[in-house]
Formats: sequence, C-alpha cells, structure tokens
Amino acid sequence: MIGQDKSYISVQTAGMLFFMLKNPRNPSPGEGFSVNCMLKTKNAMKRNVALTVLGLITMLALHSCSNKGISDAVGGDLPTNYIIIKDTSFEPVRVVAVRNSTFTFVNHSGAVTGIYSADSMVINKQNIAVNKSYIFKKDTVGTIIYRMAGKPTVTGSIIITP
Repeated sequence: MIGQDKSYISVQTAGMLFFMLKNPRNPSPGEGFSVNCMLKTKNAMKRNVALTVLGLITMLALHSCSNKGISDAVGGDLPTNYIIIKDTSFEPVRVVAVRNSTFTFVNHSGAVTGIYSADSMVINKQNIAVNKSYIFKKDTVGTIIYRMAGKPTVTGSIIITP
C-alpha cells in the first residue's frame, strides 16, 4: 500500500500510460531514475508529435500531387466555344469544333436579340437578354449556318468534325 507522502506523476506518450513514483521528502537513487525517465519520455513525446505532423504534411503533399478527379478532355468534357453576339456581327464568324462540343452564344449587343439556323430547326433561340447567354450542343457532324434575328445578313457558321 502506498503511504500519504507518496504522489503519482503520469505521462502519456504514443498511446501508453506510464506511472512514476516520486518521494519529495526522502530522495532515493530510484527517484533520480524516475525523473530522468520522465524527461526522456517528454522528449520522446515531442519527437513523436513532430514526426506525426511531418507525416501528415507529407501525406497531404502527396495527395495534392495525385491526379484523382482530373479527367481527360473527351466528348462532353470539352470546354465551351464562346460566340459573342455584337450589334452587327458574330465573333468569331466561323467556329470549328469536334462532335459533342458546347457552344455558348453571349449577347454583347445593345438589345435583346435572337439567333436561328438556316432551317430554324437546329438553332432557334429568341430573346437572349443583354449580357446573357444561350448554350447549344450538337452531337452530329456537319455545318450549321446561323443568323441574327431581324438582321438576316448577319451570319456565322459552326463546323462540327468527328
């Protein structure tokens, strides 16, 4: 049984719990060893914390270098092709893209406008507000000629290749 003049000091490191006995009134050779062991345990704990932090930083760096989540550009993942609608023209006038590409018509004219294809079946979008856009996607190969509503001489073309 431990007397009243004894006290316990606990140090936790790497998931293990060590108990060291200390006698403050009558130092003994064993007490010096316990205090020395406690100092070594504290240094080991600092080293373990530093190694853990270094390991976490390394894992984070390696994870950020991996290419998971980055897909190769294929079909539907292709970036959009922007076509700017101006007052009296389209910019660019001609766009060549691969099948499944997306085309975004952005209205930078001074008024609400519409666009339509020569047959009015492929593209037929009315009332594109100023600074708004219309997204178009076609999955077949061919050439599409489109016009500005109210200004049939303002034309552009999209050439879709395989």
